[in-house]
Amino acid sequence: MIDMDSLNIFIEQIKHHLHPMTFTYIGWVTLHFISSHMYVKYCVGDTVLDFFISPIRSASPICQAFSWTSHTLSKQFITILISCGSYMCSKMVLDYGKNMKID
Repeated sequence: MIDMDSLNIFIEQIKHHLHPMTFTYIGWVTLHFISSHMYVKYCVGDTVLDFFISPIRSASPICQAFSWTSHTLSKQFITILISCGSYMCSKMVLDYGKNMKID
């Protein structure tokens, strides 16, 4: 049986390591969200005239940057999630194993 002190230490370690990763993930999500919406707003539009002008607009450097950012971040989200999950699992196993008391 695992005692409560070991469990509390384990939970505190998770909180300690989750904090920096959470801000990094939120930053990536925010950048993806902003670039996707900026692309739609400035490069695609929502009128019939925008339909015909969008191929010209989408070739502009700023639209290319929005598109690249959105596309690249979309591909990287799976890598970010796997990396964060692997990091947390390794920290939990290594740190928790040091403090675990089993009766």
